[in-house]
This record gives sequence, structure tokens and C-alpha cells, in this order.
Amino acid sequence: MAQVHNVSVGYYNMQVIKGKDGAVVVDAGTPGSSVKILAELSKLGIFPQDVRLIICTHGHVDHVGGAGELRMATGAQIVLHKADAKFVREGKSAPLSPTGFFSSLFAAIIRRIKILPLEPDIIIEGEMDISSYGVEGILVPTPGHTPGSISVVLAEGVAIVGDLLAGGMLPWRRGPGLHFLLDNPAEALRSVHAILAKATGLIYAGHGGPFEPDQVRKALELQ
Repeated sequence: MAQVHNVSVGYYNMQVIKGKDGAVVVDAGTPGSSVKILAELSKLGIFPQDVRLIICTHGHVDHVGGAGELRMATGAQIVLHKADAKFVREGKSAPLSPTGFFSSLFAAIIRRIKILPLEPDIIIEGEMDISSYGVEGILVPTPGHTPGSISVVLAEGVAIVGDLLAGGMLPWRRGPGLHFLLDNPAEALRSVHAILAKATGLIYAGHGGPFEPDQVRKALELQ
């Protein structure tokens, strides 16, 4: 059974999946995050050469900004969805779509962090089996936060959803909810439904969490 470790890197989380034959890293933080990530991997007994895949859940700088340098350090392949890859390969962030005043301020800050142009090794459009990388699970398109957001669903029912869900980013909301940057709110809700249909274990997110599936259903009134 794979082990999922939630690693805090600044104001966001990334996840490390330790499988039977190597490790998979989910998200890579902002530029310069690789030193912190490699240190956290070392604490888990994972050497750089053990990392076989870097999954970028979407093309925002706090999730994909450090992917290139992490690839150089580990030799792992980077996977990203086609809809977000078209921005990242040009050194741009995927769409930052504020839903209110606070999120507009946050988006303005994020836009100031530059992304180096990045060419993913693997570009997906549909689901992808990742068992050949030592972890039993699939990648699932979950658009809504960005057009090319993807999530990981492991064989044991644990899910890693990037910024499809978020908690703790707003002082008045500690539990799970949709992120305050949404390319398509209706599509995001459909993606949450899709994940809840597959996830039976904890749901890990880029901010806050992890969350129980019933906690998400209650918070989003999806019962």
C-alpha cells in the first residue's frame, strides 16, 4: 500500500507518495522550492533518484514553479495536462480567475512570481495509469480551478486534488471548500462530484487538509 505524506512548503502543501518501487511527487512549489522539497524527501528516507514522476496538478506558479529544478535534481519525468501545459511552456501561469476582492489581491501577488518556460515530459488529456511509476493509481482530469487541473486517485481510495479544494486560506473558513480562484465554478463542482465518486479515503489538497470525504460533502452541501 502506498504511503502519502503531506509536506508543507511555505503557504502551500505538496504531497509525496511512497510506493513499493520508488516515489511520486505531487506538485513542486514556487521557483526555488526544490531545496526544501529534497530536504523533506530525505527525512522520509527518499533519495532524489527514488523519485520517478513529478505530477503538477495545474499550471499555477506555486504548484509548477519548482518542477524544472526538481526534475534536474531527480531525473524524474514531469506530467501536466495539455490545457495548462500550453501556458507553462511559454513561461506563463494558467488562468488566475478571482471570485472576489480578496482573491483579486492574491492573484495580483501570484502574477508577480515569474515561471521559467517548462516543457513537460508527459502531457495528458484523459486519465493516466501511474502504476508503471511504482504507485498504484490514476490521474484524473478535474477542471474548474484551471482548465487543465488534474487529481490523483490511489488504488486504496486516497485522493490528491491540488487546488480543486482548499481549506485554511481564508480566516473565516478553516474547513474544505472550493478555491477562491476558479476558472469555471460549475465545472469545479462537477469535478468534486467525480472525485467523491472515486475517493473512499482522505482527500489531500494544496492548501489545508487533508479532508474526509464526508467532511467535503457536508461543507459543499453535496449529500
